[in-house]
Amino acid sequence: MKTNFYTILFSLSLISCAKTKKQEEPTLEMALPQKNGYALLIGMAKTDLPGYSNVFTRSARYNIEAMEKILLKNEFEKQCITKLHSPTADVIKLELQSQLIKLQEDDLFVFYFFGHGDQIPDTGIKDEKDYQDEVLITADRKLVDDEIYEILTSIKTRARVLFIVDACNSGSVYKLNLNFSQRFQPAYSIDYFESKQANEMELDFLYLGATQDGNYTTASASTSLFTSTIESVLKDKSFQGSYVDYFNNISQAMRYKKNFPTLYTGYTSPQFLNQQPFKIN
Repeated sequence: MKTNFYTILFSLSLISCAKTKKQEEPTLEMALPQKNGYALLIGMAKTDLPGYSNVFTRSARYNIEAMEKILLKNEFEKQCITKLHSPTADVIKLELQSQLIKLQEDDLFVFYFFGHGDQIPDTGIKDEKDYQDEVLITADRKLVDDEIYEILTSIKTRARVLFIVDACNSGSVYKLNLNFSQRFQPAYSIDYFESKQANEMELDFLYLGATQDGNYTTASASTSLFTSTIESVLKDKSFQGSYVDYFNNISQAMRYKKNFPTLYTGYTSPQFLNQQPFKIN
């Protein structure tokens, strides 16, 4: 029964998520292909890992709902927004992969994670400048940035991906800045690094992080500074601009709490970067 269930679920997920339009006289604008919007919103309210308090992640449900409202106002269809509450690492990986593989060129996919984030010593091949891997804390284990990197770089469609992480140490959870040193590397490391270079990002990828690697962000049982700022900036009727303008407003609003978010645009096209935040078309 499990196989049949997931087959049906995946088939349903392929249904177009473009806004349904009334039948009108054909125009040049209508002849253009409509882009679709998809989202995966993850709220990590609870984890079984020791050392990570569930007190400061109680606002996970509120944060997911806030993000969903933003998406619905920007013409995302409700059935194309997937919400996961305190999932395991493997469930996150499976859902992320299944969401990405159905994207068509120029579709918009929004990934959002709220929960604990941390750093661990970079094990095996040293491909981080600071010899630290960034991790997301899930229900059962630490999800390492290497695992996220493998999924992202496996997708060869030029779709837009807005990747948002509201967690501590969230400067480079996507692991796109690879650094290689000959020092203390195992013999097979050269082949590994060359394969990484050959398998670069093809997604039109834009990253927003609540803070920088090695730093903490501010959250309480009732709210999160980063997510509430994401929401409040868009609610400001005077705001109009690109993702860069959006990030600058977020940074300015968070500065008083001495929180410094991250914007990574190394794999972002100018067209995507200059669009209005969260707009599908």
